Amino acid sequence: MFPLAFARNVYKDYLFIEAELATIYAPQNSYCYSIDSDADERFKSRMHALSNCFDNVFIAPKEFSLNSDGHDMDMAHLACLEILRKDKSWKYVALLQNHDTVIKTNAELVQIYTWFNGSNDVGTCQMTPNLYDTTLDWSFRGSKLFKN
Repeated sequence: MFPLAFARNVYKDYLFIEAELATIYAPQNSYCYSIDSDADERFKSRMHALSNCFDNVFIAPKEFSLNSDGHDMDMAHLACLEILRKDKSWKYVALLQNHDTVIKTNAELVQIYTWFNGSNDVGTCQMTPNLYDTTLDWSFRGSKLFKN
């Protein structure tokens, strides 16, 4: 068995979230949802009710004010990772946003992660200048991570 974990930041479209869980659900996997503090109460209530239906579906206890600039997205994912790390059986975790769709089956994901052999696949993109200090040197040399 090769259990996986999924941490998803959510804020709307409950029926989509439920359908996505139904599509990717496997009993050996773990699922955590971090809810936007600005989401409507009905959405929050439905998400909590959904998590009560499964032993492996969790809701992060703290809510964060999420927005399209990415503010608090990492903190929301970390809140889920804190919950998910209590169950140390999973091998990989996927960090997802509200409308991200998993387009591989569980078996395909397991095969891909097996090929990764413990490595990561992390995507990057150009950040907008208002989100970081543009006066710093963000190169590998500037980060001083390496001695030479």
